[in-house]
Amino acid sequence: NHANLATGKTLKEIVEDLGLRVEIVPQIGIDNGINAVRMAMPNVYIDEKKCKEGVKALEYYHYEHDKNGNRRNTPAHDWSSHACDAFRYMCVAFKETVTPKPYTPVYYGSNSWMG
Repeated sequence: NHANLATGKTLKEIVEDLGLRVEIVPQIGIDNGINAVRMAMPNVYIDEKKCKEGVKALEYYHYEHDKNGNRRNTPAHDWSSHACDAFRYMCVAFKETVTPKPYTPVYYGSNSWMG
């Protein structure tokens, strides 16, 4: 939360001034963030036409490999990483903020399924 030297505002304040909602998500590490994506995916709808490039980035996202072909512990930093990082942060926020609403059945008349 450092202020921009030119504006005197934080990036959060600048974005909020544009009318957008900002949520700072916890830093939980890349692996936990990837797991948050896996857990959120069953609840995510992606428009294949409008999000074509984002889908390509998600499909391409991969881990780096060393010169012997062994997988490293960090995802590759390439054209796909910024889009995937943004999606990962969205999933962390989704996981942290969405709680199921309790369901309370409402009965009218008798307690049978036909009411």
